[in-house]
Amino acid sequence: MCFHYTAGREEKQQRHVKHAIHTDLASAYALNGEIERAAAELTEARGLSSDDRYSSLTRLRARRVHLVPKIRALFEATCDVGLRKAGMPEE
Repeated sequence: MCFHYTAGREEKQQRHVKHAIHTDLASAYALNGEIERAAAELTEARGLSSDDRYSSLTRLRARRVHLVPKIRALFEATCDVGLRKAGMPEE
């Protein structure tokens, strides 16, 4: 899956984990053809976010600049495909 974890304060870590879980589930459900469940998870991730990172794939990708190109490519080939199917627009 697409789960990733960053170091920082506990509250920030918990918030990040919740976002990651919901976006990972959204992607996984969509890739499995469970579009309604995927859309619900994506809605949950968006609701937990204090910014617009989950409004489009372009915005989400902009937050991955710290990843090496090979890992970014893996996200785009797997997670982003699922998120697109879950209803996340490209722009």
